[in-house]
Amino acid sequence: MKKREMLWRVFFPEKCPLCGETLKINEDFCLCCGSDEVRLSDHCCESCGKERELCSCETEHTVPLSHITGVFTYDGIIKSKLLSFKFGGRKSLYRYFGDCVAERVAQAFAKADFDTVTFVPSSAQAVKERGYNPAQLIAVITAKKLFLPCEELLIKSKETEKQHRLKAKERITNITGSVSPKKGSEISGKTVLLCDDIKTTGATLKECSDVLFSMGAKDVYCATVAVTSNLNLFDLDKVKKNK
Repeated sequence: MKKREMLWRVFFPEKCPLCGETLKINEDFCLCCGSDEVRLSDHCCESCGKERELCSCETEHTVPLSHITGVFTYDGIIKSKLLSFKFGGRKSLYRYFGDCVAERVAQAFAKADFDTVTFVPSSAQAVKERGYNPAQLIAVITAKKLFLPCEELLIKSKETEKQHRLKAKERITNITGSVSPKKGSEISGKTVLLCDDIKTTGATLKECSDVLFSMGAKDVYCATVAVTSNLNLFDLDKVKKNK
Protein backbone atom coordinates (compact mmCIF):
# COMPACT_ATOMS: atom_id res chain seq x y z
CA MET A 1 0.00 0.00 0.00
CA LYS A 2 1.34 3.45 -0.91
CA LYS A 3 2.08 6.00 1.85
CA ARG A 4 -0.66 8.29 0.57
CA GLU A 5 -3.20 5.49 0.78
CA MET A 6 -2.00 4.55 4.28
CA LEU A 7 -2.36 8.14 5.53
CA TRP A 8 -5.82 8.37 4.01
CA ARG A 9 -6.93 5.21 5.82
CA VAL A 10 -5.46 6.47 9.12
CA PHE A 11 -7.75 9.51 9.07
CA PHE A 12 -10.61 7.92 7.13
CA PRO A 13 -10.65 4.24 8.14
CA GLU A 14 -12.62 1.89 5.93
CA LYS A 15 -15.22 -0.54 7.19
CA CYS A 16 -15.54 -4.22 6.35
CA PRO A 17 -18.06 -4.47 3.46
CA LEU A 18 -19.48 -7.63 5.05
CA CYS A 19 -19.95 -6.86 8.75
CA GLY A 20 -19.29 -3.12 9.04
CA GLU A 21 -16.40 -3.38 11.51
CA THR A 22 -13.60 -0.80 11.20
CA LEU A 23 -10.63 -2.26 9.35
CA LYS A 24 -6.97 -1.98 10.16
CA ILE A 25 -4.80 -0.13 7.64
CA ASN A 26 -3.71 -3.23 5.67
CA GLU A 27 -7.00 -5.13 5.87
CA ASP A 28 -9.66 -5.46 3.21
CA PHE A 29 -11.88 -7.72 5.31
CA CYS A 30 -11.90 -8.14 9.07
CA LEU A 31 -10.29 -11.20 10.61
CA CYS A 32 -13.67 -12.70 11.51
CA CYS A 33 -15.00 -12.42 7.95
CA GLY A 34 -11.75 -13.69 6.50
CA SER A 35 -11.67 -16.91 8.47
CA ASP A 36 -14.53 -18.83 6.89
CA GLU A 37 -13.06 -19.58 3.47
CA VAL A 38 -13.66 -23.01 1.94
CA ARG A 39 -10.55 -24.22 0.13
CA LEU A 40 -10.63 -26.94 -2.50
CA SER A 41 -8.90 -30.19 -1.63
CA ASP A 42 -5.61 -31.29 -3.15
CA HIS A 43 -7.39 -34.04 -5.07
CA CYS A 44 -9.63 -32.16 -7.49
CA CYS A 45 -10.25 -33.17 -11.10
CA GLU A 46 -7.60 -31.58 -13.30
CA SER A 47 -10.05 -31.23 -16.20
CA CYS A 48 -12.87 -29.33 -14.45
CA GLY A 49 -11.24 -28.21 -11.20
CA LYS A 50 -13.99 -29.55 -8.95
CA GLU A 51 -13.81 -31.96 -6.05
CA ARG A 52 -13.72 -35.54 -7.37
CA GLU A 53 -17.21 -36.32 -6.08
CA LEU A 54 -18.56 -33.23 -7.86
CA CYS A 55 -16.64 -33.75 -11.11
CA SER A 56 -18.74 -32.54 -14.04
CA CYS A 57 -16.56 -33.56 -16.98
CA GLU A 58 -19.25 -35.90 -18.31
CA THR A 59 -22.01 -33.29 -18.37
CA GLU A 60 -22.99 -31.04 -21.23
CA HIS A 61 -22.57 -27.96 -19.02
CA THR A 62 -18.80 -28.15 -18.63
CA VAL A 63 -15.92 -27.81 -21.06
CA PRO A 64 -13.01 -30.10 -20.01
CA LEU A 65 -9.61 -28.40 -19.90
CA SER A 66 -6.17 -29.94 -20.21
CA HIS A 67 -5.13 -28.66 -16.75
CA ILE A 68 -7.16 -26.59 -14.29
CA THR A 69 -6.76 -25.80 -10.60
CA GLY A 70 -8.54 -23.42 -8.25
CA VAL A 71 -8.03 -22.27 -4.69
CA PHE A 72 -11.52 -21.92 -3.27
CA THR A 73 -15.06 -23.10 -3.74
CA TYR A 74 -17.11 -20.18 -5.08
CA ASP A 75 -19.33 -19.82 -2.04
CA GLY A 76 -19.70 -17.96 1.25
CA ILE A 77 -17.04 -15.43 2.13
CA ILE A 78 -15.01 -16.02 -1.05
CA LYS A 79 -18.06 -15.34 -3.17
CA SER A 80 -18.57 -12.05 -1.32
CA LYS A 81 -14.90 -11.12 -1.70
CA LEU A 82 -14.86 -11.86 -5.42
CA LEU A 83 -18.04 -9.87 -6.01
CA SER A 84 -16.52 -6.97 -4.08
CA PHE A 85 -13.36 -7.29 -6.16
CA LYS A 86 -15.13 -7.50 -9.52
CA PHE A 87 -18.02 -5.09 -9.00
CA GLY A 88 -17.53 -3.30 -5.69
CA GLY A 89 -14.29 -1.47 -6.39
CA ARG A 90 -12.22 -3.52 -3.89
CA LYS A 91 -9.24 -3.54 -6.23
CA SER A 92 -6.69 -4.11 -3.47
CA LEU A 93 -7.93 -7.69 -3.01
CA TYR A 94 -5.88 -8.70 -6.06
CA ARG A 95 -2.79 -9.05 -3.87
CA TYR A 96 -4.47 -11.61 -1.65
CA PHE A 97 -5.99 -13.51 -4.58
CA GLY A 98 -2.71 -13.52 -6.48
CA ASP A 99 -0.83 -14.88 -3.48
CA CYS A 100 -3.40 -17.66 -3.07
CA VAL A 101 -3.29 -18.63 -6.75
CA ALA A 102 0.50 -18.70 -6.81
CA GLU A 103 0.60 -20.96 -3.77
CA ARG A 104 -1.96 -23.31 -5.30
CA VAL A 105 -0.17 -23.47 -8.65
CA ALA A 106 3.13 -24.30 -6.94
CA GLN A 107 1.43 -27.24 -5.23
CA ALA A 108 -0.92 -28.51 -7.93
CA PHE A 109 1.43 -28.05 -10.89
CA ALA A 110 4.73 -28.72 -9.13
CA LYS A 111 6.12 -30.65 -12.09
CA ALA A 112 5.18 -28.05 -14.71
CA ASP A 113 7.97 -25.93 -16.17
CA PHE A 114 6.25 -22.63 -16.93
CA ASP A 115 7.74 -20.07 -19.28
CA THR A 116 5.23 -17.27 -18.79
CA VAL A 117 1.95 -16.21 -17.18
CA THR A 118 -0.98 -14.60 -18.98
CA PHE A 119 -4.64 -13.86 -18.27
CA VAL A 120 -8.13 -13.94 -19.68
CA PRO A 121 -8.67 -10.64 -21.52
CA SER A 122 -11.50 -8.20 -20.80
CA SER A 123 -13.21 -6.03 -23.37
CA ALA A 124 -12.24 -2.37 -23.56
CA GLN A 125 -15.71 -1.44 -22.34
CA ALA A 126 -15.47 -3.73 -19.31
CA VAL A 127 -12.08 -2.30 -18.34
CA LYS A 128 -13.43 1.23 -18.74
CA GLU A 129 -16.43 0.52 -16.51
CA ARG A 130 -14.46 -1.30 -13.82
CA GLY A 131 -11.13 0.52 -14.11
CA TYR A 132 -9.12 -2.71 -14.31
CA ASN A 133 -9.13 -6.31 -15.52
CA PRO A 134 -9.44 -8.57 -12.44
CA ALA A 135 -7.73 -11.51 -14.17
CA GLN A 136 -4.77 -9.34 -15.16
CA LEU A 137 -4.20 -8.09 -11.62
CA ILE A 138 -4.30 -11.64 -10.27
CA ALA A 139 -1.89 -12.82 -12.96
CA VAL A 140 0.61 -10.05 -12.20
CA ILE A 141 0.91 -11.08 -8.54
CA THR A 142 0.89 -14.79 -9.40
CA ALA A 143 3.74 -14.31 -11.86
CA LYS A 144 5.73 -12.24 -9.37
CA LYS A 145 5.39 -14.91 -6.67
CA LEU A 146 6.43 -17.66 -9.10
CA PHE A 147 9.34 -15.60 -10.48
CA LEU A 148 7.87 -15.63 -13.98
CA PRO A 149 7.12 -12.91 -16.54
CA CYS A 150 3.51 -11.81 -16.98
CA GLU A 151 2.54 -11.09 -20.58
CA GLU A 152 -0.59 -9.83 -22.26
CA LEU A 153 -0.89 -12.49 -24.96
CA LEU A 154 -4.60 -12.29 -25.73
CA ILE A 155 -7.12 -9.58 -26.58
CA LYS A 156 -10.91 -9.51 -26.59
CA SER A 157 -11.45 -8.96 -30.30
CA LYS A 158 -15.24 -9.17 -30.32
CA GLU A 159 -17.83 -7.82 -27.92
CA THR A 160 -20.05 -10.56 -26.50
CA GLU A 161 -22.94 -10.88 -24.11
CA LYS A 162 -21.65 -11.01 -20.54
CA GLN A 163 -21.04 -14.65 -19.65
CA HIS A 164 -22.65 -14.47 -16.21
CA ARG A 165 -25.97 -13.55 -17.81
CA LEU A 166 -26.13 -16.71 -19.89
CA LYS A 167 -27.16 -20.27 -19.27
CA ALA A 168 -24.46 -22.93 -19.22
CA LYS A 169 -24.83 -24.14 -22.81
CA GLU A 170 -25.12 -20.59 -24.15
CA ARG A 171 -21.75 -19.63 -22.69
CA ILE A 172 -19.86 -21.94 -25.02
CA THR A 173 -21.27 -20.48 -28.24
CA ASN A 174 -21.20 -16.92 -26.89
CA ILE A 175 -17.46 -16.84 -26.29
CA THR A 176 -16.42 -18.68 -29.47
CA GLY A 177 -14.33 -16.49 -31.78
CA SER A 178 -14.17 -13.54 -29.38
CA VAL A 179 -10.51 -13.93 -28.32
CA SER A 180 -7.49 -13.31 -30.56
CA PRO A 181 -3.70 -13.26 -30.20
CA LYS A 182 -2.21 -9.91 -29.28
CA LYS A 183 -0.09 -8.62 -32.13
CA GLY A 184 3.58 -9.40 -31.68
CA SER A 185 3.09 -12.18 -29.13
CA GLU A 186 5.52 -15.08 -29.47
CA ILE A 187 4.96 -18.23 -27.39
CA SER A 188 5.97 -21.01 -29.78
CA GLY A 189 7.09 -24.03 -27.75
CA LYS A 190 6.33 -22.35 -24.41
CA THR A 191 4.30 -23.62 -21.45
CA VAL A 192 1.78 -20.99 -20.39
CA LEU A 193 -0.09 -20.42 -17.13
CA LEU A 194 -3.47 -18.82 -17.83
CA CYS A 195 -5.14 -16.96 -14.93
CA ASP A 196 -8.74 -15.94 -14.26
CA ASP A 197 -10.91 -15.13 -11.26
CA ILE A 198 -13.80 -17.63 -11.43
CA LYS A 199 -14.22 -20.88 -13.36
CA THR A 200 -17.82 -21.90 -13.98
CA THR A 201 -18.31 -23.90 -17.18
CA GLY A 202 -14.75 -23.46 -18.43
CA ALA A 203 -15.93 -22.01 -21.75
CA THR A 204 -13.84 -18.83 -21.49
CA LEU A 205 -10.70 -20.65 -20.34
CA LYS A 206 -11.13 -23.21 -23.13
CA GLU A 207 -11.47 -20.49 -25.77
CA CYS A 208 -8.35 -18.73 -24.49
CA SER A 209 -6.44 -22.02 -24.27
CA ASP A 210 -7.35 -22.91 -27.84
CA VAL A 211 -6.05 -19.55 -29.07
CA LEU A 212 -2.81 -20.00 -27.12
CA PHE A 213 -2.35 -23.47 -28.63
CA SER A 214 -2.99 -22.00 -32.10
CA MET A 215 -0.17 -19.54 -31.37
CA GLY A 216 2.22 -22.44 -30.82
CA ALA A 217 2.04 -22.95 -27.07
CA LYS A 218 3.50 -26.29 -25.97
CA ASP A 219 1.01 -26.60 -23.09
CA VAL A 220 -1.52 -24.44 -21.26
CA TYR A 221 -2.36 -24.69 -17.56
CA CYS A 222 -5.30 -22.79 -16.07
CA ALA A 223 -5.55 -21.36 -12.54
CA THR A 224 -8.43 -19.50 -10.93
CA VAL A 225 -9.23 -18.03 -7.55
CA ALA A 226 -12.49 -19.98 -7.29
CA VAL A 227 -14.33 -22.85 -8.94
CA THR A 228 -18.11 -23.09 -8.81
CA SER A 229 -19.45 -26.24 -7.18
CA ASN A 230 -22.80 -25.76 -8.87
CA LEU A 231 -24.14 -23.65 -11.69
CA ASN A 232 -25.64 -20.61 -9.99
CA LEU A 233 -25.04 -18.72 -13.21
CA PHE A 234 -27.06 -15.63 -12.44
CA ASP A 235 -25.54 -14.66 -9.09
CA LEU A 236 -23.24 -12.01 -10.55
CA ASP A 237 -26.03 -10.47 -12.59
CA LYS A 238 -28.28 -10.22 -9.52
CA VAL A 239 -25.57 -8.43 -7.59
CA LYS A 240 -25.04 -5.88 -10.35
CA LYS A 241 -28.77 -5.19 -10.61
CA ASN A 242 -29.05 -4.70 -6.84
CA LYS A 243 -26.11 -2.31 -6.57
